[in-house]
Amino acid sequence: LVKDERVYSLIDDMLAAMSGLISSRKIHIGMDEAWLLGRGRYLNINGYQYVRDIMEYHLKRVSDIAKKYNYTCYIWGDMLMSAYLENSIVQLPENVIPYIWRYSPIGTKETNKEIETYQKLSPKGLAYAGGVEKWRGFAPHNAYSFASLKEQIISCKKHGIDNFLVTAWADCGAD
Repeated sequence: LVKDERVYSLIDDMLAAMSGLISSRKIHIGMDEAWLLGRGRYLNINGYQYVRDIMEYHLKRVSDIAKKYNYTCYIWGDMLMSAYLENSIVQLPENVIPYIWRYSPIGTKETNKEIETYQKLSPKGLAYAGGVEKWRGFAPHNAYSFASLKEQIISCKKHGIDNFLVTAWADCGAD
């Protein structure tokens, strides 16, 4: 529930606990697939607001808390791109870096274009998450995965992205 101070108190407590347990100063805070942000109880309490404004507010609050513990925050970039495609750019705090995620091959030219668009939105840097294809069943589809990862790695090298994560998601009860 964005803007509820109890949320930020909880996040502060979680980051304080994590800060004492691990030495890494990098943390992934999600922010993806927030398609219903600003609806439900939030809407009843705060009235209608633009999703971009709600997301910017929440991201700033969370990144400010993270800054207290010297964290660099990583987010999934899909909502950032959604805002951009709606001509509504989300302003990223200085300690936030988006992960581009792509789980299927779209061609090196298209992958380069996607990265270049993200670079305009996040001049502070990018990270990339490619996927091992396994959402159509219980086992990975290796040929498909290798084709996808190859074009992604080539494009990331071309654009100086050295933070590359390989993920393995599952959908439709296949996990």
